[in-house]
Amino acid sequence: NCDFSLVNFEKSTFKRVVFINCKFTGTVLTGTYFDNVSFKNSYMLGIILNDSNFISAEFIDCNMKEAQMSNITFKNIDFSRLSSEYTFTVNHLARFKDFEKLKTNYHLFGDERIFRFSDNSVDEESLLYLKKLYESSNDIQFFAVYSSKSFFEKNTDLKNINYFYNVLEFYSNYRDGFDITKSIPWFPTCIDYCIAIAMYMGFSEIYLLGCECTGLSKLLDVDTSTYGYTVSINENRRIKKQIEKYGAAEELQLWADILKTYDYLEKYSKSKSVKIVNCTDGGILESFERKSLDEVLNNSN
Repeated sequence: NCDFSLVNFEKSTFKRVVFINCKFTGTVLTGTYFDNVSFKNSYMLGIILNDSNFISAEFIDCNMKEAQMSNITFKNIDFSRLSSEYTFTVNHLARFKDFEKLKTNYHLFGDERIFRFSDNSVDEESLLYLKKLYESSNDIQFFAVYSSKSFFEKNTDLKNINYFYNVLEFYSNYRDGFDITKSIPWFPTCIDYCIAIAMYMGFSEIYLLGCECTGLSKLLDVDTSTYGYTVSINENRRIKKQIEKYGAAEELQLWADILKTYDYLEKYSKSKSVKIVNCTDGGILESFERKSLDEVLNNSN
């Protein structure tokens, strides 16, 4: 029941602390280190958590409206542990502070509603992360739908972009295969495309990480505190405008299609003897077998 409003805790260290029914209105926690810290039923309007390091922390029933949470590091996912694996990343993962440690092999752009391929425009925030991808690209192979080609030629200097057509229909008993040299189905998410491309390449084991399917949070107020990066205020505004543009009913229909497509992919992958495992911590995606990332990586050594 303490009031920490407007207090400056910049670059502080908190270990084994529980905050219950506390106020953090405008509290500055920039560059702060959190280890085994819990916030419960607390009011955190405008709290500033930029550049903080969360070793172990939880936020339970907290109001975090207008919180500033850019460049947060979550140590429970150490990207360097995946540097020797073949990895696919998507869209804005370059937001993650330690993205370079991942040494990603393939990166896919597929979300029209993030990059606005159709009108060849891009907001400054998205352009920043496109630039970061380009600067760290090295040997990354990029994938994008062919209809976005003019967008990338206009807005980026990205090389090694492999364009593909996506005009087929994907359904429960789909049998036509995934051939990116011809055409593959239209999918509602980038992860679907990554799975299809990985299967085309011949991968027999595919592990998903960060596939919470909690984009529904903008409609259903799902907790996103376990994300590897946090959504900025500007990005939240963009998403809100997107929902206002399409309407809640259409958004919910899209999410129904997303979850149904994952079910179809699970069925299709089994028919091709491909194992898909969801290593995401939490979330609502239950179409695939679940394992912890530690379990998978330890067994592969």
